[in-house]
Amino acid sequence: PFDYKFNGRTQINSRTFGLYATREALGFLGQISRTDPIYDETAADFRKNRDLIYGRFRNFGNETRLLHRYSILNRPATFLIGTRYYEGNTITKQGKADAGFDANFEFLNPENLENSDYTFPSRNISAFSENIIYLTDKISLNPGLRYEYISNKAEGKYRTILRSPTDEIYFDSTYTDFKKRSRNLVLLGIGFSYKPSENAEVYANFSQNYRAINFNDFKVSNPSFRIDENLQDERGFNTDIGIRGKKDKLLTYDCSLFYLSYRNRIGEVQAVDSTSFTIYRYRTNIANAQTFGVESFAEIDLYQLLNKKDSSDFSLNIYTNVALIYARYINSQEAAFQNKQVEFVPPFTLRTGVQLAYKDFSSSLQYNYTHQHFTDATNADFVSSAIIGLVPSYAVMDFSMQYSYRFLKLETGINNLLNASYFTRRATGYPGPGILPSDARSFYVGVGLQF
Repeated sequence: PFDYKFNGRTQINSRTFGLYATREALGFLGQISRTDPIYDETAADFRKNRDLIYGRFRNFGNETRLLHRYSILNRPATFLIGTRYYEGNTITKQGKADAGFDANFEFLNPENLENSDYTFPSRNISAFSENIIYLTDKISLNPGLRYEYISNKAEGKYRTILRSPTDEIYFDSTYTDFKKRSRNLVLLGIGFSYKPSENAEVYANFSQNYRAINFNDFKVSNPSFRIDENLQDERGFNTDIGIRGKKDKLLTYDCSLFYLSYRNRIGEVQAVDSTSFTIYRYRTNIANAQTFGVESFAEIDLYQLLNKKDSSDFSLNIYTNVALIYARYINSQEAAFQNKQVEFVPPFTLRTGVQLAYKDFSSSLQYNYTHQHFTDATNADFVSSAIIGLVPSYAVMDFSMQYSYRFLKLETGINNLLNASYFTRRATGYPGPGILPSDARSFYVGVGLQF
């Protein structure tokens, strides 16, 4: 990081970042609706080679911002301009590993992989600017502009092997591949703020958004999950209007209405392979989507409310966060998607809890409720393959305590206090199909030293 203040009005901030990492995933990527072929007690030599995915990541970038404060018609204003540069290089390989049970991250045929060997160079250059302008002492505007250049490439080869029902190879061919996609984008946004008093604010915002696809998402061979080769980027906008404020230390609140629009939203559906007739999850551009709703947050100090006085030693806060969301696919060419709920978007969520603090001791109890929602764009309640289906409503409660004494800090808690049975995801690979259960009740204890 680099920070420099030229004077009381102008300063510059620069951050350089990077990632140098590798990742190796070892397992089985066969049909998730079949018995594990790696081990069978009745046929010990029916063990099959495992799948190995290797990833190497070499990424770096820099973001620099210049902030300048000035005046317009004797009113304060703030101007910001910045640039961002990002260079990424990812290498992904997928092939067969041995049929053992240990963590042996070695390819059986490193020179002739059974699946793919790719390099994914990417580059992102952007320039952006914002300006806070005070029209009056209570009203301000915050327009913004961002230019993006995004370039993705895919260079490599992939291998196609077809086998007979008796596992004999009848087709084996390797293909070279090269893809490139570049985009030049201009995104606009503006914010509005009106402060009738020091403790209240009415605000509104509008901004365009964009989601670019990455080629490295396409080249993982998984028969239970596939991606549309013609997948397109998403574009849209979001807007919101709301009010927030506080009353001393007694009450803090924020309530807003929002609307989010996407063209060619990317989602997931169930599909059937035309050759093997197996069922898999398919990621593609579903349709245009719109989401609108209301979100609110409030926190109140119950001790101050009841005792009519502030206390620096004792507090009893109750907080609540509620979200009501209506998300639907619209203008779809497929009747199966028209007016269906957008997947993984719960129509109602509730977060509430209580926090008790006295001097160096504090504790909290939190309750989370999520209403039922769907995992695919057709809104299937149940399918026999269990690859997609409804996520039922669930509620989770957590408890924690913390105590500090001089340089010593003790912390303990219970996650999933009532030991609720629930899930939030379904398997897209082995050991599916079906749900991925969330953690049961768990305890933790921590000790920290502060010097």
